[in-house]
Amino acid sequence: MKIKRRFFLQSVVGLSTAALHPSFLSAGRFGKSDDFSVVIMSDPQVMAFENKKAHWVSSQAADRFKDTIEEINKLKKQPAFVLINGDLVEAATKYALNYYASMAKKLKAPQVNIHGNHDGHSPYENFIECIGKPLNRVDEAFWSWDMGKWHFVTFPTHMSDDYYKKMIKWLNRDLEKNKTRPTMVFIHYHLIPQGITQLEYYTFPMDQRKEITGLLLKHGNVKYVFNGHVHCGLKASVKTSWTYKGVKFIDCPTTTMPRNFGEEYPGFEKGLKTGGYYLTMDVRGEKVSIRGRLAGVKKEYKYPDKLPEFKENMEPRWFTPLREFKPAPELKNGGFEKGLDSWFKPYRYEADKDPGFILNTSSEEKKSGRNSLYVFCREKGVVWARDELTEAYQMVKAPPSRAPLLKVSYKGAEFTKTGGVYIRVMAFSDNKFKFLMVFDRASNRAWCANFAKFNYFTATGNKGSAGQLQIMAKKKQAMFWELPFQKNRWNTLSVDIQDIYDKVFNQPGKYASLKISKIFLGLGAWTGSAPGCRSNAYFDDVNLTFTGPGTSKYSDLKKDSTVFKTEYGKDIYDRERRK
Repeated sequence: MKIKRRFFLQSVVGLSTAALHPSFLSAGRFGKSDDFSVVIMSDPQVMAFENKKAHWVSSQAADRFKDTIEEINKLKKQPAFVLINGDLVEAATKYALNYYASMAKKLKAPQVNIHGNHDGHSPYENFIECIGKPLNRVDEAFWSWDMGKWHFVTFPTHMSDDYYKKMIKWLNRDLEKNKTRPTMVFIHYHLIPQGITQLEYYTFPMDQRKEITGLLLKHGNVKYVFNGHVHCGLKASVKTSWTYKGVKFIDCPTTTMPRNFGEEYPGFEKGLKTGGYYLTMDVRGEKVSIRGRLAGVKKEYKYPDKLPEFKENMEPRWFTPLREFKPAPELKNGGFEKGLDSWFKPYRYEADKDPGFILNTSSEEKKSGRNSLYVFCREKGVVWARDELTEAYQMVKAPPSRAPLLKVSYKGAEFTKTGGVYIRVMAFSDNKFKFLMVFDRASNRAWCANFAKFNYFTATGNKGSAGQLQIMAKKKQAMFWELPFQKNRWNTLSVDIQDIYDKVFNQPGKYASLKISKIFLGLGAWTGSAPGCRSNAYFDDVNLTFTGPGTSKYSDLKKDSTVFKTEYGKDIYDRERRK
């Protein structure tokens, strides 16, 4: 196996020749055949030391990593190399990285250690000093190498603007020069949706994600893209791996405890609480086969040769920011008589049994007509999960000098411990966010993180903190009302958005001055991660119409400064600021 020497010599990246791992240079160690195998691990995420009093996931991480290394070392035929696909440590201190390195050095086979979001920010001094030079034998966080008929590429996360420009220029040249070779890309962050709320925004920024994906598709030489970061077991790995425009995007299973996907193939269930998953990849010329393993389990799971096709309408917000959505001339199908026609929804992972998310139409409960919208979320029993949500939504054109009138009927079926149901409205002037209104019925909002981050991300396209709704409220960009609620019966929210906005600010004409051109409406439910948490609701008779200013007396809601206060994410945000 040979690392591309030109990588170190290209003037565009300004690198000098680095020391190279002897085993990388010696293809003869495993023969010069085009047939070889690779082992892929992901997200060991070890702490700086073995702390049994730490968070359960972190306290077990080193044990799982050691167990997996021991099993790989016992393989009858050693792989050409072992690749660890990012998040090597919990926090990128030199002590933690060196502790990780002390374990990784016990691998018999050569190793490739990929940078993940927990492994530091550019220019990655600690990562390069502790991992790059001694283990990878490269002095950068992006590089490429060849083995057999294949070309391999990797690049990091958490790139500054300048570093990203340097990396993307190198990547473009590298893929261009190797456009006749089949290529595999190993990166930590995912480029295709994974079905968990947090993972909508917890990846590359959208502009980078779009550019990187486009570049990987450009020449037709990239055949596989492997990501880590998601922390999934084998079944979730298979179900969140996709083919997109001819490229297979493989979601690598995790060495640590998985996220809350809530299901596993028979015989591998132990890994849902312990982690220890990894992949073996057999390469025969240009043919590739992948199998999933769990440390301590003899059986293996063969990944399908054909993966489902990801289509952009499955997650409309993935490559297009919500603020750039083209609005419909009017809200359509507000009675859900045509199912979910005209309504968008986010991609959410669907377990085969006891799903964590349900969003469909129902004939069991309806205010009028034949159907209503049913939205459901439940926790999936993972200690490190955060709150989850799903929603149906539309973007509607707002005619100038017309007041938007919103009317929604809803019936709250259930929300327990931590969770709630909501109606949210966002107003945009062209593609610029102006304000958010949240009408909800919820409990324990202070421990809700993702709802805050999700609202900020969909409004602005940027990542935010658990306290983002509090920040937006202080800036008077977000307002909050408690939904009127009578149990076991249909309730109705009626809002003159212009009237209530002007009166909250005590400034007649303030709404008109914003020149709102489109209105977003979302109907959804969110749930906490504690055992037993679940939320669901029905929505029906949804109307968003526009009339002349001052012609409606809709809003029977509070219209004072108290609407600029919320508990969403408060306890988590306060705890994070104290660290």
